[in-house]
Amino acid sequence: MAFNSLPFAVFFAIVCGLMALTSGKRIQALLPWPVSEVRHVLLLLASYVFYGWWNWKCCFLMLGLTVVAYGCAAAYEKDGRKLWVTLGVVVPLVILGIFKYFNFFVDSFCALFGIARAGSLNILLPVGISFYTFQSLSYTIDVYRGKVRAEKSFVNVALYIAFFPQLVAGPIVKAGEYLPQLREDRNISLDNLQQGVQAFALG
Repeated sequence: MAFNSLPFAVFFAIVCGLMALTSGKRIQALLPWPVSEVRHVLLLLASYVFYGWWNWKCCFLMLGLTVVAYGCAAAYEKDGRKLWVTLGVVVPLVILGIFKYFNFFVDSFCALFGIARAGSLNILLPVGISFYTFQSLSYTIDVYRGKVRAEKSFVNVALYIAFFPQLVAGPIVKAGEYLPQLREDRNISLDNLQQGVQAFALG
């Protein structure tokens, strides 16, 4: 789903409409959770719909990397063992390497030693894999460096990694810059929406 496409315009309008609905006092009274948590869940679902529009199977890869980052950061903060940080860094990098460079290294190895290959293994390269891999690394590393505490909310970590406005084109945002913003009480109004759309359109 490209940002300059009609499907994205419809998708974005629906997301903005749902977010605006959560600002109503009557709606808030009916919500089973605090309004901020509901908004985070809505944004997370929207992010996965946005990413799954290209290939829904790749959502499981992004979810897997999120589980690794969330689990390793929480385990490190609990017992302080650097093993968890190592896992939280190595696992995403290995997965990224397999998807991006497996065929290149195998072809180079075969060419170097004169080994014939029947054909390359056809590995689908997920859109934006570099961005959300480095987002997951940033979270683990920022927890290790003490810049942020390990999040208790899995939804917050998942939203940080999958946030759709920067998921496939960046920029890569540090966890220490993004996660504190999720705790801010943001008012949704027409004025704020207008300013946001202008910033989004101008880049």
